[in-house]
Amino acid sequence: MAHHSEPADERIARIRAEIARGTYPTAANLEAAMLRLCELLSELQTAPQNQPQLFNELAGELLQHPPGDVTSLINSIRLSRDLVRQIDACPVGDGNEFREFVLRFLSTMLGPVVDRSFVRGEFPLIGGSGDGELTLCTERLSQYPLWQEWSRRYDIRCVMLEAKNLKRRAQPIAISQTLGNLVSGGRGRFGLLVSRNGFTNCALARLSLLARQGQFLILPLDQKALRDWSDSQSPMQSMQFLRRIESELLRAA
Repeated sequence: MAHHSEPADERIARIRAEIARGTYPTAANLEAAMLRLCELLSELQTAPQNQPQLFNELAGELLQHPPGDVTSLINSIRLSRDLVRQIDACPVGDGNEFREFVLRFLSTMLGPVVDRSFVRGEFPLIGGSGDGELTLCTERLSQYPLWQEWSRRYDIRCVMLEAKNLKRRAQPIAISQTLGNLVSGGRGRFGLLVSRNGFTNCALARLSLLARQGQFLILPLDQKALRDWSDSQSPMQSMQFLRRIESELLRAA
């Protein structure tokens, strides 16, 4: 119900309190969340020129995003979900199309920490090729402590991608291939291995061993993981998602 008689500042304070309590839908239903904010603002007797700033402030609180223009964040969430749908629609076995959409998805999700102008697809390596690489923006990492720590620990200059669009789950040989690419590429000791249909237990055990040894970190992502990652509401939640994958590898027997 609209509270037209309620002073605008009191209404805004109540909206903020309701956001803090989790009353409104969040990125899991982005369109509903943004529509609700627009409805709330339309009820307020605020000057039209002040509404964009107020929308940004409230949307930032709703999406747990630092103060400022959240339009780019909203567009990023929408784009990432659209790319996941395109990845889902890729025919199994079409490595080129799958790789292209996965790389675009990663470029979107890692946008704050990678230089999008230096993202590239398949590239030559000694004895083979890599599926993609995303250059890390080291000058921004102080704002993203997980990436700052990983960059230091694994000497990351580029995030290397290996993508498998197969019916079967990825085998340990895919781990060996990714590891070989990291060694020959000389761009750091960190990679993302995307396997459409997941990983065998032996493959996950190999990734776990690598993580616990501390020399290399290769994070496994399947199609469900990409969908879950696309629900991240902020760069902080995106980091939390990746950190949980690392934690699962470290805990595995």
